[in-house]
Amino acid sequence: MSIAIQLIMLIFAVVISNLIATKIRSIPATFIYIAAGIILSFLPWFTNYVMAPEVFLFIIISVLMFNEGQHTNIRQLVHDFGRHYQCRFGYR
Repeated sequence: MSIAIQLIMLIFAVVISNLIATKIRSIPATFIYIAAGIILSFLPWFTNYVMAPEVFLFIIISVLMFNEGQHTNIRQLVHDFGRHYQCRFGYR
């Protein structure tokens, strides 16, 4: 199966999971995503599914980083710069 079809199926599963998460507020969305992943793993198309590292890097991580960058509070980031610097480089 091509990467495009697998990605479309994964995106479809995320959309369905988001719809379910908005309807059922008593269950955290993370658990619903995990359940969707478990269900997908039993489908014949995903039994031997291996995601290429490039797909993970360019499609999933880049979108998450862009979203976090858009919602970052600049004042809080500047205020906590020392902590971020220490966490990144391990200096005290």
